[in-house]
Amino acid sequence: MNRRKHTPIYVAGGCFFALLMALSLLLRRADRAPAHRTLADIRREGTLRALTDGSSTGAARGRDGLWHGFQYEILKRFADSLGVQLAVTPVDDLPRCIGELTAGHYDLVATYLPPTTQWAYAVDYTRPLLLSRQMLVQRADTVTGRGTVTRQSQLAGDTVCIPRGSPHLMRLRHLSDEIADTIHIIGMEYTNPEKLAAAVAEGRIKHTIVHEQLARKLAREHRNLDTSLPVSLEMPCCWAVDKQSPDLLAELDAFLDRFVGSLEYWRLYREYY
Repeated sequence: MNRRKHTPIYVAGGCFFALLMALSLLLRRADRAPAHRTLADIRREGTLRALTDGSSTGAARGRDGLWHGFQYEILKRFADSLGVQLAVTPVDDLPRCIGELTAGHYDLVATYLPPTTQWAYAVDYTRPLLLSRQMLVQRADTVTGRGTVTRQSQLAGDTVCIPRGSPHLMRLRHLSDEIADTIHIIGMEYTNPEKLAAAVAEGRIKHTIVHEQLARKLAREHRNLDTSLPVSLEMPCCWAVDKQSPDLLAELDAFLDRFVGSLEYWRLYREYY
């Protein structure tokens, strides 16, 4: 009889204990979750953490074992202006980069992003690093030296491969609406536009999209490529900072205002493009 009377007390006590354990576990996880660093945090800890793509214009290791790349070089100068070290991580997966940024694991994403609504819910865009159009990459005919697609409307029913989550996705969808026909878009994982252009040159895929400056560089490196057809108007190319980092955004914008268009900027531009 007494045992029955005490049973509700035991059950309530057990539930209360389980609730305390669950709360403790959640607090521990919250303690381990990285906080979004302020500009003061970055300066105090002495390191700027950045993500970019693993290409010759993002960040890639050269034969000397050192990092090279147009965006890496600008990142390095920004880190120097803050008096901190640069820790750069190349990741060829834009959705993952945005996720890592908004989770607080990194301070900025330094890869070319047009300031569209695609990621505007999660990030703030910086001042533009350059203006560019999006260009179709295709194999050139051996006789004419031009691609078979000479008008945007000829992409109707055709296939274009781009990196997964690429900003080019939105433009291709709009173009599909404009020509009133389907453009089959394939999002490729763990790759970047430079690698996909090489795949076009090798005949492994048919088409891809790259920004205009890279298109000219690729056409010099792969003589069998045609990159002459634009699929967009000229758009600004920006970097991304988490919305919880307004002080970092302001400092980075001030740096880009000073640096973009300077003699040093154009020296780097000519070196990489």
